Amino acid sequence: MKNWLKICIMAPISLQINGITLLIINMDKSTTISAAVEFYDEQLQAYKKSYKREEYHLTPLNGDVQSQTVLLNNKQLTVGRSGDIPALEPNFVLATEPIQVEPYSIVFVRMPYVNIPACRWKHE
Repeated sequence: MKNWLKICIMAPISLQINGITLLIINMDKSTTISAAVEFYDEQLQAYKKSYKREEYHLTPLNGDVQSQTVLLNNKQLTVGRSGDIPALEPNFVLATEPIQVEPYSIVFVRMPYVNIPACRWKHE
């Protein structure tokens, strides 16, 4: 039996924000994934190498999938005493860098500079 990587990648369309968002789930217990995202020139809005994407990495504490503690970009997510959800701060990464997806992690990648015609919504 072959060893298959347990990866799921989705690109849901958001009608309320510019750009695209990727959802990458790595269910493999030991393999870090390095993913490169490439587009045709007409799909980018004035693409420049200085553009940055937003990354949100959710991982279990100490890599333990049974942990009740979740980390966002290596910082523990905790709800405030009054039930307030903390600010969800992204990591900003150069658009030309590959996306690193650790074992047992969920990554949201927002690329606001990408313009894909099929994802456009026109209010009528």
